[in-house]
Formats: sequence, structure tokens, C-alpha cells
Amino acid sequence: MKPDLGLVFSAAGIREKGWLRVKKALDPEIFADLLESPAKVAKADADLVFSIGGDALVLAGALKAELRLDCARCGEPFTGKFSETFDELYEDAVESIDVCGPLLESAALMMPLKPLCSPGCKGLCRSCGGNLNLTGACGCVTGHETGFDAGKKESPFKVLKKKGPQQ
Repeated sequence: MKPDLGLVFSAAGIREKGWLRVKKALDPEIFADLLESPAKVAKADADLVFSIGGDALVLAGALKAELRLDCARCGEPFTGKFSETFDELYEDAVESIDVCGPLLESAALMMPLKPLCSPGCKGLCRSCGGNLNLTGACGCVTGHETGFDAGKKESPFKVLKKKGPQQ
């Protein structure tokens, strides 16, 4: 039997009152097995609004969470704030509503495909692996530090211009 997380609500109580609003801080352990390591939910809050819609109970919810992630560019750990909204419809015949499932689904959806510590993250040097956010320029002579300078180097794409499109 699952421990009571305070996420099961009486449908009869919601029907009797006509609505229910719950703001709740969630135990991050609820999400422990959801995200792949090293990602982890550090803090989470739910805002749940139940209402009656015709012959059904309607749940409009929002999940806000702080996720501990590793940056996809530089590999450094960081904590980011994310949010996700969801809507659920429950048949009028239900006796209780467990919102743990929709909250877990929302947490999984808020996980970014490419987590970045900042939009301007410079990543790692392709030669030495140094974190370019910390060093600025690592000193490696690879040409990627300053980009292409038309005054100093010949364009590596010059040969494409001469050949033209292939037939």
C-alpha cells in the first residue's frame, strides 16, 4: 500500500462544495524514480483547482518545481525553475481522485531536452575540455575561439563557391 501523500481527494466533498482549491508543497521524494540520474527534483509545489463541469469533475492543475540538472554544454550542475500545467476530467461516478499520476506526468514533461545552465553558456573547449564559462578563452589554437576572421584566413567554404551547384 502506498503511503498517504495527501494527494487523494474525495469526489463527494468536491461535489458538495461545488469546487476545491488546494495549494500544496510536495515532498521531492514523490519524484525520486521519475527522472534519470543525475536529474533530481529539489522542490515542488502544486496548485490544484477542482470544479464541476456537466457530469464530470474537472481538475486544472499547475506544478512548479526546481530541478537539479547538469548543463548539456558545460556539464556543470545547476538548479533551474520550471513549471507545467495540466487538465484532467473525471467521471461523475468516481469516489476519490488521486492526483499523483498527473503530477508525475507534468514533472516528466517539464524536463528540458537540452538543459542549459544559462542561455549564454559557452560550453567546453573542443581541444582541452576546459569550461569556457570559467576561463573565457583557454588559449588553445584551434580557430574556434575567435571564429572566422576574413582578414586573416581564407574561407574554408571558398572551394564550394568555385565549383557551384552539382548537377
